[in-house]
Amino acid sequence: MSARLKVNDNYFKIILDKADTHSGYYLVTEPEKRDSIKGVLVLLAGFGQTPEHTVPETKLHLEAYSKNILTIFCAGGNKLYADSITQQKLSIILKDVISRFGVKPTDFVLGGFSAGGMIAMRYTELCKEFPYEQLEETARNKYSEIAVEEAVRYCIHKK
Repeated sequence: MSARLKVNDNYFKIILDKADTHSGYYLVTEPEKRDSIKGVLVLLAGFGQTPEHTVPETKLHLEAYSKNILTIFCAGGNKLYADSITQQKLSIILKDVISRFGVKPTDFVLGGFSAGGMIAMRYTELCKEFPYEQLEETARNKYSEIAVEEAVRYCIHKK
């Protein structure tokens, strides 16, 4: 069960996991015309930061507001890469956004700050390499075959 809380005039907080106070939620800035959302901008916070840390770092959400683009602020946690747990959390957030706001999976643009940018880039690559359902299934199994493959390639390269 999720909860929606108004934080201020600029955004709402959508809580998906009350037990996870760092990355179990996301912030959303709804566009001026909520019934005609043109797309979704997802911005991931940097290493160890919460979504609230990201809002003062940009004005993109204000520009998106006037262009009928929904803006989502979320956290990747204390991660430098899109591991299986981060993939799963991001998939849960995106799935909730699709359901809650009636947008299509193809209407998303992902970006981020520092490590959040790296996570956004790798998650996007994984979505391209593997269909959404397969990526979600891999993350749900709490291990990442992709991460194992990357580790093996790294070890071979390191030798």
